[in-house]
Amino acid sequence: MNVKIIGAGSIGNHLANACVTQGLNVTIVDIDKDALDRTKNIIYPERYGEWNNNIILTSPDKLDKQPFDIIIIGTPPSSHLSLAIEEIKNNPKAILIEKPLCGITDDEKKKLDIFTKMIDESDTKVFVGYNHTITDCTLFTDDIIKSGLLGNPIYMDANIRENWGGILDAHPWLSGPEDSYLGSIEQGGGACLEHSHGVNIFQHFLSLLDVGEIKSVSCKMKIIQGENLHYDEICSILIDTDTAFHGRIFQDVVTKPTEKYVHIVGDKGFLKWYINYDSNNDAVKYFINDKEHLKLFPKTRPDDFKNEIKNIIDVINGKSIYSESPINFKNAIKTHKLMLSSFESNDKSKVVYF
Repeated sequence: MNVKIIGAGSIGNHLANACVTQGLNVTIVDIDKDALDRTKNIIYPERYGEWNNNIILTSPDKLDKQPFDIIIIGTPPSSHLSLAIEEIKNNPKAILIEKPLCGITDDEKKKLDIFTKMIDESDTKVFVGYNHTITDCTLFTDDIIKSGLLGNPIYMDANIRENWGGILDAHPWLSGPEDSYLGSIEQGGGACLEHSHGVNIFQHFLSLLDVGEIKSVSCKMKIIQGENLHYDEICSILIDTDTAFHGRIFQDVVTKPTEKYVHIVGDKGFLKWYINYDSNNDAVKYFINDKEHLKLFPKTRPDDFKNEIKNIIDVINGKSIYSESPINFKNAIKTHKLMLSSFESNDKSKVVYF
């Protein structure tokens, strides 16, 4: 299968490598010649040992008019929907959009409505890059939740806490968040949107806990404003469902070292799901029947993206282990709506009811 990756940034490189390891033919497209040069001479060889000459690098104006089976959009969030709207017209088998799905301006909301309608009228399968939902660590956690070993669910706490430094290390051509979308809420930056893995994984596990639908959202953010800056540094979201189940989502761009975990408490035990528990592993720590257990899942950073691409290929070929892929567009829409409600709650200093 032929893959077109739009955007030669950090994510584009990760996904290019993932596609190559799955035997796909990769073309990376970018309007910025410097970005293409960085990919070939710096980013890709530093991460993966050497440049892969089978990868085609080109600009949009020089791209052959060949059909592509999979389109990957790895550009800044405010450009995602405009690109997706154009690409779906060519009827690819799949489109993968990097998270977050889009920005939060009124124009973005209109584009999202247009794109959603186009998906409904198309055979193209659309995915969004919330790949923490399809790791081996998550599959194991899913099974524990479904088993009922935790008893009746009481509380869940999801945390994605990562200092800007970790992101900027992967983008050394940037001097700070003000140099990109990262420093703009409207363009998809800040803690709530950029670190929205927390919102998404919370919703993923919530759907398995059988504790009803989200009823209300209360959010507080610490907003940073300055020249070329308007973003939330800290985002704390309180959730209540229609069965009185309570939860919290906390995302920030200040914590160092990084912490990524979900804590699920039941009346018979608890579970902690970890991304990057240490430098080599994800992990699940759980306490059931008066015994504490720790299960490690060996993983490198590239594995997240390899798993993501494999999931898409399996869906295309009808071989997915899921009845519905966790990274499907419908789930991403739920995540986006919850974030919109969080911004509304913070801006108006009130509880927002679904």
